[in-house]
Amino acid sequence: MSAAIYESLHLVEVAVRNAMDGALRTWNAEQRNTRGLPHSPLWTISPSIQIAKRSKGWFSEAEIRAKKSLKAKGVLNPVPQHDDIVANLTFGYWVSLLPVALYKEKSPLTRLWNDGLSAAFPHQTRRPSIIVDHLVDLRYVRNRVAHLEPFELQKIEWIAARIDYVLESVSPDVAAWHRRSSRLLEVSDRHPSASCRHDYVVNSSWCKKCMAD
Repeated sequence: MSAAIYESLHLVEVAVRNAMDGALRTWNAEQRNTRGLPHSPLWTISPSIQIAKRSKGWFSEAEIRAKKSLKAKGVLNPVPQHDDIVANLTFGYWVSLLPVALYKEKSPLTRLWNDGLSAAFPHQTRRPSIIVDHLVDLRYVRNRVAHLEPFELQKIEWIAARIDYVLESVSPDVAAWHRRSSRLLEVSDRHPSASCRHDYVVNSSWCKKCMAD
């Protein structure tokens, strides 16, 4: 079950990363530096002040990972470029750029959302806070899966619905492809406790109450 969840979350992470990177390229190029000159679209190399003050530690860690990856490929004295750094930013970073409380209109993250990052989710059909809430939820799910923590089987449809909405908001084509290829609901249907009427937990043993009936 954890493997099936992880497969879907990997797709979400790549889709969200690419979409937010594209939106940030456009937004960053519209920002001005202290000399009144526009920043480069390469926002990890020439970040605006709004990005720089939130990203310093994240960028440093991503650059370290990117250097290791490039060295493993045989690159001598590697100098990670923008795409290398973006590829090594964690899912937590992307979520950290989202305004958890969108009603705070004057907050920097809300302005970043309104002016730039909302463009990463052009097909969202509900209020913006829904996509933010779903991504926060999926970050929590990802962390639990990474630590092999159990899930209630009832949560699988809850997870699948959030994954589907996020992907649909980024690209209906990607969402449709995921629905055709995802193993998430198929694996949950095969779980021994799928028809259990008691409380149960994914990755646990067979339900003792069912076995006693």
